[in-house]
Amino acid sequence: MRQGLLDAAREELERALAQSPKDAHALLAMARVLLAQGKDAQARPFLVRLLTEVPRHPESTAHLLRIDAQAGSVEALGQLEQVAALPSTGFFGPYNLGRARLSRRDAAGAITAFEEALTRRAGEGHAFAYLGQARMLAGDLDGATKDLVQAARALPHEMGPVAVLAGMLARQGRVKQAITALEEAIGRAPESLSLYPDLIKLYLFDEAFPKAGRLAIELRTRAPKSAEGAYLQGLASLLSGDLEEADRLLTETITLAPQSSEARIALAQVKRARKDFPAALALLEQAVAQAPTAPGPANELALLALAQPGRPRLAQAQAALRSALAAHPDDAGLHLNLALTLAEGDPGQARGHAQKAVSAQDAEVRDQAQRLLSVLGG
Repeated sequence: MRQGLLDAAREELERALAQSPKDAHALLAMARVLLAQGKDAQARPFLVRLLTEVPRHPESTAHLLRIDAQAGSVEALGQLEQVAALPSTGFFGPYNLGRARLSRRDAAGAITAFEEALTRRAGEGHAFAYLGQARMLAGDLDGATKDLVQAARALPHEMGPVAVLAGMLARQGRVKQAITALEEAIGRAPESLSLYPDLIKLYLFDEAFPKAGRLAIELRTRAPKSAEGAYLQGLASLLSGDLEEADRLLTETITLAPQSSEARIALAQVKRARKDFPAALALLEQAVAQAPTAPGPANELALLALAQPGRPRLAQAQAALRSALAAHPDDAGLHLNLALTLAEGDPGQARGHAQKAVSAQDAEVRDQAQRLLSVLGG
């Protein structure tokens, strides 16, 4: 809705500037519309024209310096710091300085600038949104959450702050609250399909499989060629126990995205559940070949090797696990699975890898490693 209003405003301003190219008010308004749409490069010429008509115009100066500073100009950043300190720049001085500092990952400097901007314009939603991102960068998750809530309240028609808030809540393990926030964000901008996959993944994590499946179907209806949509719908079917539908959807995913190792892993899980071990093995071999240092394919190959009667593929699984460990030496899951594949043939090596898995953050990995050590006598 907001995007439509901005587009309409832009068309009206284009007509006004066609009649009066030097109208300072129209030039500033046009620049603001383009900046609000994130089109800095298109806004820049209007800001330059405005400064030609009104030299040293405070707001335009701050916007231009911020654009140049974000493009990498150290000189522009230094000038912006001086300009932002001037009361005449009002809210836009420190606000632009905060954005420039945030783009350079200067969390402390950005926080200071956005807090100053909010003293000059209390309650401004975009400043709260960026302040939340700066606090997130600084590691202050509680502070970031509060700022993002303020931003969401101040900008009731924008989905951005709510979407960022959802990500924050998910990072804090507050999954149900993250789901609620993402549902609200999509309600604010139902045409923004980029949010759908994140909400589907949260539904899956929360074991709300029917909701995940319905939203995946909606995503695919809106974007029929979306490989991610097909993958997530297939994953929802797999976790719901509909193996036949999962098989069909994940096979389709691989057709849409031939390089997707994730889809091959998921389809291999389906094949394994359907007792089609040769098909599962072929898929995992392809996934390992596509991503030889990734933990996922190697771990899945190990699980399949351990599940097969007679375990004829243990050596192949061990080779894949070692390649992945070379790139991820602290991955507890890789250490655990390598220990499991080595337990019968080389208990000494198995014990060493199991000991590394005992300190895993994942409780299931940690407990399984401890049980294996008990069996191995370590």
